[in-house]
Amino acid sequence: LEKDQREIAMFLLMKVSKVKKDSHMLSLHVAVDKKYKDIVQILLDKGADVNSLNNFIKTPLHIGVGNKDMEMIQMLIDKAADVNARDYHSATPLHCVATNKDMVIMQLLLDKGADVGVCDRNDKTP
Repeated sequence: LEKDQREIAMFLLMKVSKVKKDSHMLSLHVAVDKKYKDIVQILLDKGADVNSLNNFIKTPLHIGVGNKDMEMIQMLIDKAADVNARDYHSATPLHCVATNKDMVIMQLLLDKGADVGVCDRNDKTP
């Protein structure tokens, strides 16, 4: 979204009392991917499901971890994001962070209960 489009999106979101179940899934994932923390916060405050899955069977937390966005990750975890959610490959966010080797994010996920013993569909642990 361009700056003016983003402002319009925020304005419209502020006018809605609650986000519909089906309408938030892609919106939340895109906002996390684009690192639009303000829009993510509004979507979550309006009832967007923090553990929703996109077409690639990824949660917003998978995307935030993939982007190495610590502030976004913390925001999602504060809204009860499942640190052990599995994607299309049965990988958890911990699998993702093990790939990009960010020790700070890895420690946060572990502190929040990420399971180090879970295997992905290739029988690999994080």
